[in-house]
Amino acid sequence: MQSFTYKPALLRRPVVYEVTDLSLVHRTREGGVNWRMDWDQIKAAAFVDNKFRGNDIRRLDLTTTSGRRSIAFSGRSGTARTNPDSAVHLDLLAAILRKIEAQNKDFSITIGEYGRGRTTMFLVGVFTLLSAVGLIALAAGTGVSTDKMIEGAVPSGLMLLFGAVLCYRYRPGQPKVNLPAGLLAGALDGTLGEAADVGKSA
Repeated sequence: MQSFTYKPALLRRPVVYEVTDLSLVHRTREGGVNWRMDWDQIKAAAFVDNKFRGNDIRRLDLTTTSGRRSIAFSGRSGTARTNPDSAVHLDLLAAILRKIEAQNKDFSITIGEYGRGRTTMFLVGVFTLLSAVGLIALAAGTGVSTDKMIEGAVPSGLMLLFGAVLCYRYRPGQPKVNLPAGLLAGALDGTLGEAADVGKSA
């Protein structure tokens, strides 16, 4: 059995997960079982890693016939391995993925937002774009001074860029990207690079 304890966000209490040969267990603070998920119950999984205002918002969604559980973490970008909580979260996800692979060698993980989440992100992008265009048109139509227009150009431009990126990234009709569970596990815990180095030296 492997035990993992980490804070899913700066102001959140630590959470405890156990990875056993048979299941994933989420413990309560008192040591009881909050929920348990057997590996053979998992029908689908998705890894999502979004970046927003200098933060990484990362999660692994595990779907069974009875519902979905998300193993999540949020922290500053660029600290995936230097932040102890982030590092534990990555190791936890890798351990989960290896157990899933052991259960089913052909199991693949969806990469990125999917379903309603993907549609929601696209709509946020559209709303952001329209808001930026509306602000620019409003400023131009109300006779705002040139100085004020220049001051507002930067935030409006950032809104346009952010909205455009979201619309492009989550546009409808894009094919889903899938990775084998074991391959994603190696990418998350760093062993994929080690395996590649061994292959090069062989």
